[in-house]
Amino acid sequence: MESLSLATVRKLMLAVERIHSVTEPGSFGPEVFAAIAELLPEAFVSFEQLDRRNGEVSSVRSEEERMTADIERRVIELLPEHPAMNRVLAGSKGAIRVTDCISQREFRDSAYYSDVMVPLGLNYQTVVPVDIPHQIAGLTVNRDKNFSDRETTFLALLAPHVALACTNLQRRATLQKKLAGLPFPDSEAFEAIGLTPRESEIMHWMMQGRRDSEIVTILGEKRKVSIRTINNHVRNILFKMNAETRTGACINALERIKNI
Repeated sequence: MESLSLATVRKLMLAVERIHSVTEPGSFGPEVFAAIAELLPEAFVSFEQLDRRNGEVSSVRSEEERMTADIERRVIELLPEHPAMNRVLAGSKGAIRVTDCISQREFRDSAYYSDVMVPLGLNYQTVVPVDIPHQIAGLTVNRDKNFSDRETTFLALLAPHVALACTNLQRRATLQKKLAGLPFPDSEAFEAIGLTPRESEIMHWMMQGRRDSEIVTILGEKRKVSIRTINNHVRNILFKMNAETRTGACINALERIKNI
């Protein structure tokens, strides 16, 4: 895996933060696309999911108007013979360039290229499997020129975060349905699961989808507070809730409160 430049690492960190900050399922796809556009602004990106449990398929794209019904039908029909399919089914991780599977000349001679890529005005494609429980999911990144090792490394490092953020959103949506009609947790509920009064206050705003900078503004109306202080409290909350992300912390907190 090629090492990334400092500038690319910064873009990756911002992309990860952006993805994990999503609180509404409908905003997830667009935020993933916006994150990828930070490094690949000219790419046409799609995100597909097949639920193994019920067979439901969902798909969103960075430019929905470009994908006609005829092209979408051909994508589904030609999926079994896609050049990257064998690697995906074998459990390959990371980013798989089509040119890692077959030559670009062979790709140009395929039905997938003539029926899908040509109508979309694209030449090269990279498939990024996304490991989500009970799902067959992946990102498809397309553009006019081939992808560098640096770009595929960026996509490979981003994929686990896309999976984690998507999983957390699904868990959160399921939990919110179960908690529908129940009052929003108050400070006593948060303190009952081990948070301090200040952490409880911050958790309240985290559950509202507020970012750290927004929490600073809200709490700053009552008292002087810095972004560093909020960051420290958020880290403590993540540790106490045994979570890697803000969304995961909110989900775990709600589950613990429910079981009190």
